[in-house]
Amino acid sequence: GGGKTLTYLLAGVLVLATAQTAQAAYQAWVGSSSSPCYWNDKANWNYNNSGWKSSWNFPQNGCNWNINNSLRTFNPTWNNSRTITFRTFDSSNVGGSVRIDAAASDKPIIFVSSDETESYGYNGGKNLVLSEYTDADAYLEIQSGKYVFGAISLGNKGSKTGSLKITGGAFQGSTIAVGNTSSAVGLLTVAGSSAKATATGKISLNNGTVSVKSGGKLNCQTWFAAGSLANKTGTLEIDGGEVETTANRMTIGDVDGATGIVKIKNGGKYSNTGSSTIGLTVGQQATGALEVDGGEVELGTRTLDLCDKASATATVTVKNDGIIKMKGVQYGTGTGGATITIDGGVLKATEDNVNFIPAHDSLNVYVGSNGATFDTDGHVITIGENLKDESGKTGSVRFIGGGVATLSAAGEYTGVTTVEVGTTLHVPSPTGIGGGFAVSVPDVKPAVGTYTLLVCDGEDMFTNDMLTGVPVPAGATLSLSQDGKSVLCAWDGGAFWVGDTSGSLSDAANWANNAVPGPGTNCIIGVSGAATLTVGDSFSASSITFPVDSAAVTINASGSESIVGIETITSLSRTTSQRACPFHGRHSGESGGGSLRSQGRAAHYVCRRRVCGCRRFDRDRLDGELVALHVR
Repeated sequence: GGGKTLTYLLAGVLVLATAQTAQAAYQAWVGSSSSPCYWNDKANWNYNNSGWKSSWNFPQNGCNWNINNSLRTFNPTWNNSRTITFRTFDSSNVGGSVRIDAAASDKPIIFVSSDETESYGYNGGKNLVLSEYTDADAYLEIQSGKYVFGAISLGNKGSKTGSLKITGGAFQGSTIAVGNTSSAVGLLTVAGSSAKATATGKISLNNGTVSVKSGGKLNCQTWFAAGSLANKTGTLEIDGGEVETTANRMTIGDVDGATGIVKIKNGGKYSNTGSSTIGLTVGQQATGALEVDGGEVELGTRTLDLCDKASATATVTVKNDGIIKMKGVQYGTGTGGATITIDGGVLKATEDNVNFIPAHDSLNVYVGSNGATFDTDGHVITIGENLKDESGKTGSVRFIGGGVATLSAAGEYTGVTTVEVGTTLHVPSPTGIGGGFAVSVPDVKPAVGTYTLLVCDGEDMFTNDMLTGVPVPAGATLSLSQDGKSVLCAWDGGAFWVGDTSGSLSDAANWANNAVPGPGTNCIIGVSGAATLTVGDSFSASSITFPVDSAAVTINASGSESIVGIETITSLSRTTSQRACPFHGRHSGESGGGSLRSQGRAAHYVCRRRVCGCRRFDRDRLDGELVALHVR
């Protein structure tokens, strides 16, 4: 009392606090300020009640810390590092509350410990409060050790910032409140391969930002609410890190008048592994926005809920190979409206659902210029809401995954509709599938057989004219069903090259069907990068096809080997043709037993019968003595 001054040591900082701000229950530093003194030496602390044990070498047993000033004049080593080192202590002891009100962003308080099992508050901690008063920021960084607290409050009063950064070790709180008042700002950062934070209760992201960076993990064992304070914004950024809720769910835009924003990018991931049927709510009863930009949302067999309450609005964007895996979308009672924009992103089904995306007057689903992909993953799904172009864009839609998808409404997007062999798309009308139709083949090639690609559920029928000019991959042939209601794809299971940019055509492991192409077989060789392949002793396909998107391929025979039995070589490239061989110049052809069909791709081969060892075969017929082939 009497306005006397108490002296504290924190992380290499001599801390002064007036009697009005210090509380008797808080441990006060009484050690020397002129000679080396140690944080773990009980003689340097004034707390000495009946609960103190001589074996304890650190302030604990409910002993509270009050760190609330910034005079940095103590031991130079501590002053430079500003580090508090924790040592192992009896796990039956309970650490006290910690309140920090004085630390700058460039000079944070730092907690470290060499003991990753028991560092502080191991048997159930008290509260941690950063920025309690109006005139003091608080920056705390945890670099190693294990810390267990009760309620965590980052930015608790006033208009200053309370920041907790975890770059290593394990940190746990019963609850975490980020920005606990309308003027205080909270910051929580989890970054680094060994950094992990856990809330056994609710995380309330009120006013501030939670950032989980590459390697960092944040686990919420109940409810994660982003945007939980009226007229304020709570932002969660998952930038390469991982966030998980193991019970309940995440809500974005939780409290009326608030704004919640979640951004997932650079391979970041949010997952819900709890028992709730709802995996994630965008627009609980306020404004919610979810952006999945090259990241992942894993909801399992749970739903993505939009506009749960009357005053809510919701915006969902999936782009740049971002993906949401879910049971489907569920729309609540909100009248503010919701939009889903897919621009190079994927919506993947995790179970059958006739309301994968329901039809709703307040819901709009847009397709961006980079297209939308619906991955059925073997399930049966229905998309009830109309798919439309994003404003000023031409959107294409792709259906993959080997399941069945149904478009209940005629699509208003103007791009191409692509269906993967093995997947079936039901449409209300042949004219309601955007700007044309195309076929693709999955990476894992389907078995030989005939597949139904398109089915018209309306009164109209498909016609042969509709199949004219449809891009079809090598190995696939389109036809109509007898009643004209379906488009069928006959897949011959042609020998597809699955090898690298080097290897032998006579190695069965390099072919999708695990068999070396023999007489009568059409083989398809497509590579992502320039390839140089060898013939080997058993390759004898009758024809070779080079897909339009293949890089340059060179095939060489060695010794007495030759490429025998080739009747047709088809290049589907649209690149400019060259008449002169790139190795030896211009040559004319000779008669033989085959032909080259080229749609613009330059193709050359080397023949032993030519004096110069080279011949172009734009119109030549092959005679079984082909020893080198170059297609680009």
